[in-house]
Amino acid sequence: AEYNGKAVTIAWASNVSNVTIDAQGNATVVRPGADAANVDVVLTATITIDGQTATKEFTLTVAKEAKLWTDFEAMFGNYAAVVAESDGDEEIDYLGVEGWILADYSSSAMSQTSYLITDGNGYSVYVYGGLEEGYAVGDKIVAYGDFVSYFYMPELKNVTLTKVEGEEKTVAELTAEIPTVSIADAKAILTGDNYKSSLAKYGQLLRVEGLLRDSSEQSSYCEIVDVNNSENYIHVYKYMVYQDMKDAYGSVKSVVLYLHDYYGSIGGGRFGAVGGTLQNVELTDAQKVNFVKKVYTATHLRKYNSIVSIAQMIDSYSEEDIELDEYMEILNEITLEEVLEKRNLFIEEAITVTKLIKKGNN
Repeated sequence: AEYNGKAVTIAWASNVSNVTIDAQGNATVVRPGADAANVDVVLTATITIDGQTATKEFTLTVAKEAKLWTDFEAMFGNYAAVVAESDGDEEIDYLGVEGWILADYSSSAMSQTSYLITDGNGYSVYVYGGLEEGYAVGDKIVAYGDFVSYFYMPELKNVTLTKVEGEEKTVAELTAEIPTVSIADAKAILTGDNYKSSLAKYGQLLRVEGLLRDSSEQSSYCEIVDVNNSENYIHVYKYMVYQDMKDAYGSVKSVVLYLHDYYGSIGGGRFGAVGGTLQNVELTDAQKVNFVKKVYTATHLRKYNSIVSIAQMIDSYSEEDIELDEYMEILNEITLEEVLEKRNLFIEEAITVTKLIKKGNN
């Protein structure tokens, strides 16, 4: 090379074996393995012009290879402590995951292409950002991206996907071994201050049984209610709900969910639903009584928020709270035959009971 008509030579030297540069200035970089640490490199350029020499140092970092995770439970456990201390959209690592697309939320209100990827062993991770369309539920893929914590929600964003040909699976195959847990146990996994200790279970797939209903508390949620206890329910984020679940509102079904994230305004975790996993649930006679007399009735009463709100429609009602339990004590005396015969009259009976209680209080 020349500079102002004078010959110029540049010789490069590296202080580590991960980077080598030949006489022509061509560099070869060997990245550390996925389980190693990043390597800091000092490159020294020796410049000679017309017999005069000078040196310049450049400090660089050679990033380790991105680890490819096939066991998502182990992945979440590995990063749980870091995620627990995050408080915002914080990038934790660059990594890859290999698994199957279990749900496609691209057509929801999420405003971007996004998928739920499962490892086939009961865990999943939400991926989004920079994704191309053209992939389908059941495709096996390898995804590399930024592993981030979005307000305690570990996920993968700015993702590039590669399809693994010939290894597709159905939703039924991918969820066949998912355990059924009670509403109470599902709710307890991420509740209140327990969420940090539960982050290793983020993305866990589980099947629950209950009454599907819209939420009267939060417009962004639907709910799944324990058929034996109407006061016990979990939240499902509406953007993570398939149409088949919405069409089943008001009926008792089982459905596969995943732990989506922690959300303070509802005091714990919210779930995402997996489409194509709804199953019918056969109730015993005792459960039918509880369902019709308690859960079904309470669900419709929730449209009015409480009996208090119903009673407020009655003239001269005082602002005194009337507990639902008082009303249920009367309903519990109704027989199964009467329940099946009169189920559509329960709300009218609730208003009548409220009037009687109101008169009694006077």
